[in-house]
Amino acid sequence: MVLQIKCCLNSWEYGWFNKEQKFTAEVYKPVYDMVLELIEALKMDDYHWTKFCAARRSWAAEAK
Repeated sequence: MVLQIKCCLNSWEYGWFNKEQKFTAEVYKPVYDMVLELIEALKMDDYHWTKFCAARRSWAAEAK
């Protein structure tokens, strides 16, 4: 979902909708990689990792 939000923000970056903005792996791979790095960093902090896992379970339950 983070990648879709980033794409939407990029599409409206200059105050108008840029329909040329494409959601492609080539464009958003750096964002995806950063999200994975941040998740790995969370694993080092028991408090925040526990909160992240609880939030993730809640998001999954709400999506059903």
